[in-house]
Amino acid sequence: MAPTKKLGVNHKTGNHWLLVSWFTERLATPGAFSLEWEPVEQELIIKRRGKVCWRSGKLRNNRFEYISEDAQSRLKYTIVSSGDENSFSFTASNEEPDLLWSLSEIGQLYDDKGNVARADLCYGYNC
Repeated sequence: MAPTKKLGVNHKTGNHWLLVSWFTERLATPGAFSLEWEPVEQELIIKRRGKVCWRSGKLRNNRFEYISEDAQSRLKYTIVSSGDENSFSFTASNEEPDLLWSLSEIGQLYDDKGNVARADLCYGYNC
């Protein structure tokens, strides 16, 4: 589960930035889950084998609807929406150490301090 800080697409190169889970903790091949930025709705989504199984809710006032305040309070988000790129990235706010997000093999999004989102609790339904 390689950590990430940027999600989106570069329209010039066709490069997509997304976070993909590992198949298992011991097998570092791509797994079933991916975390992606949805620029039209301005939300994060977790997909399982291409099907959306979790949504963060819209980004409003630098906060997502369905991510806990505790998980978000340490972050500052940056959105780029131009002809060249649509992307989402984050940096640590204030004096916090640099944080990274990782996606587990069961669809759990987390950072150094714990859970950020739990697509594994959706049981195949959109949350």
